[in-house]
This record gives sequence, structure tokens and C-alpha cells, in this order.
Amino acid sequence: VSARAYYNAYKADNSIAVDSRWHAMMPLFERKVPLYIHADDKRQIEQAVRFAKSNELDMIIVGGKDAWRTTKLLTDNNISVIYESAFGLPSRVDEDIDQAYKTPKMLADANVGFAITIPGDWGSRSLPFAVGQAMNYGLTPAQALAAVTIEPAKLLGLSQSMGSIEVGKNANIVVSEGDL
Repeated sequence: VSARAYYNAYKADNSIAVDSRWHAMMPLFERKVPLYIHADDKRQIEQAVRFAKSNELDMIIVGGKDAWRTTKLLTDNNISVIYESAFGLPSRVDEDIDQAYKTPKMLADANVGFAITIPGDWGSRSLPFAVGQAMNYGLTPAQALAAVTIEPAKLLGLSQSMGSIEVGKNANIVVSEGDL
């Protein structure tokens, strides 16, 4: 509320004193950058979507363990997911034991934009295994590659400089005789 009030006041009169805390948030209200909201549970995701809509903000869900339960909501509101739950046990007793592996395919089938990631530094070495598991559960090789290259670049607003092999973009290239 305070950030929005500051934004409205500053837009009406930019000679007011600059409050660096709220001024840094102005690009959110101008929809130049998205708000990254950490939400895993279905209720958290629904609440995050309501918050973003009521504040007229673009947002991206980070975490998204229950994103498979909210695909229509996410698609209807053009909300992407940085999926951090590629491994793990079910959240509920009635969920499939392999739900974490099936979720990327379910997001792809529902046309929800998503990236696959492993949270933290240490776990990042498991990213190829997470992507491989998602492929074992139906994600196509092209979808899997996009989920760890161009899609994260898009979600971070960096697709003009990285995420795909194109002239003028930064790239890290790995050459392999087999499927990574």
C-alpha cells in the first residue's frame, strides 16, 4: 500500500522527496519488471495471483510445487513459473509419488510458461537429472532444453542477451557425444 501510494504521489508531483525504498519499486507499478513471488501451495499461488491482479502487477511464481493444480489460473492470467520442485515427495497423501516429475509436462500441456531450476548452489549440479526425469515423464527434448535456456532468460528479462545461440548473445556451450 505504501509503495503504491508513493508511486501515485511521485507520478503526480515528481518534485517530492525521493524515498529510495519505494522509488526502487516504481518499475513494478509501471509493469517494466515482474514481481517474483515465492509460492508453493495451491492457496499461496491463488493468493499471489489475487495480490498481483489487485495491484495491477505482472508476476512470476517462484517455487510452484502446486502449479500443476492451478494451470488454468496461471494460463488465464499469463503467469509463468520458475519451478523449483523437480525432486521431492508428494505434499499430500493422495498425490502420486512421482508428481514432482510429472509437473513440467503438465505445465507445458497447459501452455504455462516455465523454467526448471534447482534452488541453492549445491543442488544446481542436479539440474540435468531433474530435466531428464521430466523428459522421462513426457516433456519433449525441445521443451526440456527451453526450460533451462531460453525460458529462464525470458523470465529474468535477459532473453535479448542470453538463453539461445544467436549472433550478439552471450553463450556457454557444452559439446557432448551423448544426451546430457
